[in-house]
Amino acid sequence: MNQPHTTPDPNPDHTEADTDLLVLLEDVLLHIDELHQQRPDTTEIKTLLAYATELRAKLS
Repeated sequence: MNQPHTTPDPNPDHTEADTDLLVLLEDVLLHIDELHQQRPDTTEIKTLLAYATELRAKLS
């Protein structure tokens, strides 16, 4: 099982819920990236990776 992400949130305007969501999203991105490494030609995985990366950018 992955250890939780412990890097402090650099944005002081984020609430605790925002930070928790970003930590969860980072874990999701790690899992999607692992799948992408195993099956790089899978369009669905590429799409999930792109959406999750975009969501992380919007939340950061």
